Amino acid sequence: MDDQEYLSIYTDDEYEEIDFSKKTHLKYLTIYDCEITNLNPDIFKLKNLKELRITDNSIKNISGIGALKKLKKLDLSYNEFDKIPDSVSELESLEEFNFSYNKITEIPDGILSLHRLKMLDLSGNRITKVPEKVDKLEDLKELDLTNNYIKELPDSICNLNLEILSFSRNKDLTDNYPRCLNRMDLQLNKPEKGDKKFSHFKNNAIYEKAESMIYDEEYKPAVDILNKILKEEQCGQTLYSRGYCYLELKEYHKACEDFTVAIELVSDKERFFAAKGVAHSRLDEFEDAVKNHSKAIELNPSIRNYKNRAFVYKDMGEYAKSVDDFTKAIEIAEGENSGLYVLRAAAYKRMGDLDNSWKDLDTAVEVNPDYILAYIDTFEMYITSKTYRKGLEYIGKHEKHVLDIGDEKYKILFLYLKATVYICLNMDIESLENELKELFDKDINLEWYFGHMRDWLNESELGQDKKDKIGELTDLLESIEN
Repeated sequence: MDDQEYLSIYTDDEYEEIDFSKKTHLKYLTIYDCEITNLNPDIFKLKNLKELRITDNSIKNISGIGALKKLKKLDLSYNEFDKIPDSVSELESLEEFNFSYNKITEIPDGILSLHRLKMLDLSGNRITKVPEKVDKLEDLKELDLTNNYIKELPDSICNLNLEILSFSRNKDLTDNYPRCLNRMDLQLNKPEKGDKKFSHFKNNAIYEKAESMIYDEEYKPAVDILNKILKEEQCGQTLYSRGYCYLELKEYHKACEDFTVAIELVSDKERFFAAKGVAHSRLDEFEDAVKNHSKAIELNPSIRNYKNRAFVYKDMGEYAKSVDDFTKAIEIAEGENSGLYVLRAAAYKRMGDLDNSWKDLDTAVEVNPDYILAYIDTFEMYITSKTYRKGLEYIGKHEKHVLDIGDEKYKILFLYLKATVYICLNMDIESLENELKELFDKDINLEWYFGHMRDWLNESELGQDKKDKIGELTDLLESIEN
């Protein structure tokens, strides 16, 4: 036996040589473009697998997959399945499932039993309908139905707490979808007039390959493919995709250039303007960012577009304008989005309007008692407003609920803030330090939050001994993370 945890296989010869019966410690396995039609049954005995990617092969059946009870991510894209295997419904820990570019025609009811599922990609198939009970996927954040044959979406899809919903390139869905989706706080990629299945685009096959790479966060090889396409034909969508890659690669000037040309080719795509606005904001070119987000709002006055501009106004220090945009987003959402209240509360806080900030945080909890960021931000408010005793009372009232509804990331944040309150009140934090060490997972990235807390520490009026202690706690968690 060996203790290898990561394994990637890229040739059929390499695949044939692997003795999977000796790979019992594997947690991450990728089998890419190996021209296989069946899986070695020993793979289904790898009980520690957390991520399995079997892409660009010719597999039609994977019935033994249900044995992998710890599996969190499963990618079976670009294979030859004509249906989703029933055994997938047995993957009780599954959080991400990519089944794009196969040949399925329906979504089986078994998928709806995957209650921990956060991402479901069924793009590039032959699906004609979405189940009425799709809202059983209560934790789903991202759903991709792009490039299918769907004729309508059920009203129940509006009950999901989605962040991204994509259903473009379903030509009969141009107008036939629930209008409640327009009021939700999500990235909505919907069909355009005349949007069929990209059949007019001669490089469709390799473009979809680039899109798959983008999905897998392989931005540099995706750019190489997109470059080849753009040498043959100029296409706004291709430029947009390359610009997105450049954004992720932090090449913001190149991203701006691509989005600019994409807009010249297709001037009515609000997401092109929104993306260009993001690129300008990353370059601290805030006036240009506002102009582009304003154009996106003109084309589609959506929650997401108002949020984007509100964030830019916040970065510019124009907090009143930021509040106005969050208010418009709240009106579109008809007051039913907790996250928007939390964001507006932060803008009010920057303005020094703590009364309205507290009100928005209270409203956020009223709208959705399970929205954990409302509790995290409220707790932080007690710290930054130096009302530590009230913060301690708040912990006593809400800690059990927060730890029940939160994943590891938010449990860590809550306990970290709890330890901060303890330090400010000269209380012992040894037990909290031990609890945090046990919770911390190397896959969790909290760099953004620790940076925020360091900024607060530098500006706070705490004594140096307390600053040092909070700094030591932050250093400890960062060392575990890295």
